[in-house]
Amino acid sequence: MEFWDHYYSFMKKLSSFGGQWPYQNKREKLFKISMITTALLIINIPQIKALTDRVFIDWGKLQNPEEYEIMKSYIANARWSALIYFAVCFGGCTIFVLMALIPYILDIVLPLNESRPIVLPYEAYYFVDERKYFLYIFLQGLIALHVVIMGLIAHDTMFIFFVEHACGIFAVAGFRFEHLVHKDTGVMKTVDNELDNMYNKRIACSVHAHRTALEFAEYLENMFSLIFGIEILMVTVGMSITLFQITLQSDDIWEVIRYVIYVGAQLVHLFVFCWEGQRLIDHSLQIRDKIMEFTWDRYYSFMKKLLSFVGQWPYQNKREKLFKMSMMTTALLVMNIPQIKTLTDRVFVDWGRLQSPEEYEIMKTYVANAKWIALIYFAFCLAGTTLFVLVAFIPYMLNVVLPLNESRPIVLPYEAYYFVDERKYFLYIFLQGLIALHVVIMGLIAHDTMFMFFVEHACGTFAVAGFRFERLVHEDTDLMKTVNNDLDMYNKKIACSVHAHRAALE
Repeated sequence: MEFWDHYYSFMKKLSSFGGQWPYQNKREKLFKISMITTALLIINIPQIKALTDRVFIDWGKLQNPEEYEIMKSYIANARWSALIYFAVCFGGCTIFVLMALIPYILDIVLPLNESRPIVLPYEAYYFVDERKYFLYIFLQGLIALHVVIMGLIAHDTMFIFFVEHACGIFAVAGFRFEHLVHKDTGVMKTVDNELDNMYNKRIACSVHAHRTALEFAEYLENMFSLIFGIEILMVTVGMSITLFQITLQSDDIWEVIRYVIYVGAQLVHLFVFCWEGQRLIDHSLQIRDKIMEFTWDRYYSFMKKLLSFVGQWPYQNKREKLFKMSMMTTALLVMNIPQIKTLTDRVFVDWGRLQSPEEYEIMKTYVANAKWIALIYFAFCLAGTTLFVLVAFIPYMLNVVLPLNESRPIVLPYEAYYFVDERKYFLYIFLQGLIALHVVIMGLIAHDTMFMFFVEHACGTFAVAGFRFERLVHEDTDLMKTVNNDLDMYNKKIACSVHAHRAALE
């Protein structure tokens, strides 16, 4: 309970004020609920209690200080978002009500021959002289609107905190997957059962954290989806009516300002919900990318760097990818990105099907071979391009070292027309050509090394299939003589070997 008071105190205070805190005193809860007209919120209290209990459970499952720091960062983000949202809504509501006080103040400061018309905080009929009892009506409207808005803010901030908690659980699951591979790759090499079981337990722990986050997100969706559907319908109708009223009362500037404040508040309201929902979707999708990243970071880092440089890495940031692809004129590479993504996914699947440390060693050998071939090819191509461009610099250097009666003819890095004096601006042209050719050659090298890595991966898959057939024959010859149930195990191993061969052929 201590962590709740520390990190979720703001949400707890707002929920208690609106009578929505599930562990609140019953009398106090009934009293405060009676002040709130939002009956839909009251119906959701059992579901809110279930989500609150899940939050307690999720915090209890954290395993190390790093995971606590991840959760604390998300809750801090939720707290700031809720505070800003509270300030905007509360301030907007206050300004909206105070607008009704302007004619009353102007009658005192700048009186006219006749009193200005009374503007109520909201449209209502009080069965009394509104001008005589204006201050009492104003105070009643001020308090009533703030009580209602506090109930709505409590509901909205509760959603913000729960969404950020779900994002935090997704982040913890991603951290566990990354931590599993970066810290424990040596475990793949061992044949010790205790270490192998520890590795399996950590994988299971990471998968369990991911499943917990998905269940929490699904429960959150089931709870709020109907409410948000009703709210969107009401907000759409309300904004349409309000905008129509603005056109009708365009002569009354104060009424127009009040309506504009109301419309702005509804837009902020929708934006917050859409933003939080998008954050939840993004965090859910990032889990797959994090699981995908670790194999490539470990075994295909050189290929990944080249692909990222030219915007062909399928899991790259979209803006970064578009920027880097715009630097490349190799349209054929761009067209092949969906196929590259398919092959990349197949590589990940094939690595997931490896069954023993020996098979990991086989694959690592082939990937290391591909890495050395790619490095040599990269160095050869880059050096060749550099020498090709530097040849254009020789006449310029000879004019300085061994000058003639007349300057030697200019040699450009490649044939082009620059619409300027090529001799005067030779250094700029040379640098532009050097950079342009290296950018283009990097795209071609990325394409070629990609082919090398995929071919070596296919060779490794064939080698794994061959290893399984050899192991099958060398270790299980006795099984051929038996007719008992152990024959099923032998058949399964044959099927596994054939499946590996078929996967390599595909």
